[in-house]
Amino acid sequence: MKLFLDTSALVKKYIIEEHGAQRLSALLEKASVVIVSPVTWIEIHHVFYRIKREGFLDGPGLKTVLKEVKENYVFFHVAAFNNALEENAVKILEKFTLRSQDAIQLAAALTTKSDLFCTADEKLYQASKKFLKNTELLADK
Repeated sequence: MKLFLDTSALVKKYIIEEHGAQRLSALLEKASVVIVSPVTWIEIHHVFYRIKREGFLDGPGLKTVLKEVKENYVFFHVAAFNNALEENAVKILEKFTLRSQDAIQLAAALTTKSDLFCTADEKLYQASKKFLKNTELLADK
């Protein structure tokens, strides 16, 4: 299975206390390929720097989690930032009020023909259902 993880879903790999982390773990076991967008590397750093600034992660904890992200990242397939991705992102923005980064995430899933798109963002999930056959919301249940 080609599993696409947006950043909000990928974070659950590293913060196992998050709602949806167990489901993500099960999906990762089934995945033959894990795909991420070309902005995920930047976004995941943003998330963990914010968590540290908010006091939920100390310096050594941040260093540990970012080291793990870097070690895992070589195994992810990073979608190409190309004309097809850009065109799809613009089409998505025509129809939905999303942040540009979220439109890039969804467009990357479209261009890579992922089997399953996973997110923990409700707004992105709702938009993804209009463009993709298989989507999953990894959030509170």
